Amino acid sequence: MRITSILDDDDRIDIRKLFFKDFYWFQMKSDLPPQPFKNRWASVLPNIVFDWNFIWGNVHSNMLPYKTQSSLWMMTNLNFISAFTLNRMYNAPNVCCKCGDAEEGYAHCFLFCSIPNLVYMHFNTMLRQLVDIDMDLYEKAFGLSLGYPNNNGKKLRNYIVSCLKCVIFRNRAKYCNGNIETKTRIIIEKCKKYITSDLEIKFLNYKAKRKLDKFCQLFLIDNILGSLVTNNTMISLTCNI
Repeated sequence: MRITSILDDDDRIDIRKLFFKDFYWFQMKSDLPPQPFKNRWASVLPNIVFDWNFIWGNVHSNMLPYKTQSSLWMMTNLNFISAFTLNRMYNAPNVCCKCGDAEEGYAHCFLFCSIPNLVYMHFNTMLRQLVDIDMDLYEKAFGLSLGYPNNNGKKLRNYIVSCLKCVIFRNRAKYCNGNIETKTRIIIEKCKKYITSDLEIKFLNYKAKRKLDKFCQLFLIDNILGSLVTNNTMISLTCNI
């Protein structure tokens, strides 16, 4: 028997007419079997009430490139290989290849490792220009809530932090020589390059659609990440991250 419809409250919806995105979000709000990542997060951040609608909304923000969304999805699910998981599965050495310390849990590589935290500190002044608060563990894990007041400063701060986390996450298992400061500088430079590249791609897309005003409203608040430069009739993007 082939299922062609799903029940949403009292309404029956023909799934053949749904976009994949709509079907995905329907599944996210449905009653699902127990999900291991929820128990893992409860042990990582005890005594926290998790708003999973807001969390998944941040993961799938349309400001983020798909590569970043994919990384956030894996981090949120705590579903990736790490020294901690290899130690639990195969009794391999539990040593973080970045800081050299033992990983205390699934989220070490982007929450507790000293190198990512130095990276976050490097960008702290920039982040506080958008939202004047210190970054806490919850923001590092899931970003800021976009509840009231829902403003573009929060959205851009989430964009920056999400890109930092993406670079940190995708370099978690890459060994490099040097002390903590050298390793931190390497990640910082990769973060700058990643954000700059993404902004340049977005600039060209918004320019082609003649929506540069929207691009400025979302990504160039107070010229923190860059600015538009007009030379004769040509408009270009200058990034200063």
